[in-house]
Amino acid sequence: IYTALTQNYELLGYNSNAAKLGEILCQDGAITQGLCVTLYYLASGYSPSQINKTRLPVIATNSPAGSSIRQGQHFAQLITTDKFQKYDYGKVKNLEIYGQPTPPQYNISKMTAPVAIYVGDRDIYSKKEDIDKTAAAVPNLAVYRYIKGFSHLDLVWGIDAPSVVFNDILEQMGRH
Repeated sequence: IYTALTQNYELLGYNSNAAKLGEILCQDGAITQGLCVTLYYLASGYSPSQINKTRLPVIATNSPAGSSIRQGQHFAQLITTDKFQKYDYGKVKNLEIYGQPTPPQYNISKMTAPVAIYVGDRDIYSKKEDIDKTAAAVPNLAVYRYIKGFSHLDLVWGIDAPSVVFNDILEQMGRH
């Protein structure tokens, strides 16, 4: 996998060989297509009514679309601390960067832009209690959609994503 160091982040970028392999393994008629479906469910949640198997080669070559090690670490920190806060570098570096030994928490009550929250009930990364808590704290909540039968990736790749999510987002953008 191609890696580059940018602003102290290790990026996991696009790899044409991995993309080509995903395309071959996930195509219609491939004996390994079932494995691709299983990996999709493991990566985002079980949602058989939303997966378009013929689109798996495209999904496999575009998801994930690049990420960073630090992003994953930050996500883990948010889970283990149960706080919505900046990245924790450790006490010494936190003092240097933030002027305090612990990372400051984000204050979402100061957000002024309208916020739309879309989450699937089968999303393995989002618990309804957490999303409800966040939605209650956002001062300008324009939309909160809890979508039955959708997993994490279905918000982008699901069969019904255009009618259930995309059209609504476009409508919201027109209002705000």
